[in-house]
Amino acid sequence: FPDFLASIDQYINLEALFFNSLDFEDDQLNQLFEGLSGLSHFKKLDLALCELTTIPASITGLQQLTTLDLMGNKLVSLPEAITEINTLEYLELSNNRSLTYLHENIGQLQNLQYLGFAGTKVSSIPESIGECTHLYNITGNACRLNSIPTSIGNCTVLLDLNFAANELTSVPEEIGQLTYLRSLSLGYNELTEIPGSFANLDQVTFLGLGHNQLMEVPIATLDLDKVVNLWFHENEITRMPPEIAELPSLISLLLDEEKIN
Repeated sequence: FPDFLASIDQYINLEALFFNSLDFEDDQLNQLFEGLSGLSHFKKLDLALCELTTIPASITGLQQLTTLDLMGNKLVSLPEAITEINTLEYLELSNNRSLTYLHENIGQLQNLQYLGFAGTKVSSIPESIGECTHLYNITGNACRLNSIPTSIGNCTVLLDLNFAANELTSVPEEIGQLTYLRSLSLGYNELTEIPGSFANLDQVTFLGLGHNQLMEVPIATLDLDKVVNLWFHENEITRMPPEIAELPSLISLLLDEEKIN
């Protein structure tokens, strides 16, 4: 690896590097970023499972970077330097179990299409996320989220949204603006009701609401003509409205048999 760092400028057509589980020493990561900054074709960097606790500011030199995978490291926060790489399309932060927050300037990543931070300790998403209008997938399950920003409604091209296994007690009405959404996972939270705007999510095929505190089937879900999988298990629902039988695409309906009267 030291030999590679010393000769990195010779790899003029290099487009991607994968360094899974590499133990970087001393200033090697900084040397790597400085070397890569001179390569005009470089776009993809995978540093998963490298025990990283910080990311040097020199990463901003990778101005053509589109993919950055930092999964399974020891980051505490999303470094501000990363939010300055406005070419990023894919950012994976999952399983950084010490990660507690996403930088407030994450909205600067206006070309971002995928954001993953599952298995972290992130408790909130910055309002600026609404500026990431090209996002098609947000994977933030098994964290400590206690709220969803209203600006999420600006991410109108979202296809997949996974906020399962968090600490959510409510969902903003603005989620109904995500009319391209196909999959919505909100199971294993503390939701007691669902906003009426859910009725606008007419492209949803999977809706996971299991293991919450719902007392009845949300009326808005009865308008989801394309829903295939509808999960209500482990709630306090005791009655199924007859309209549930009119959902034309429904194949899988998860309930608690012993609770239905």
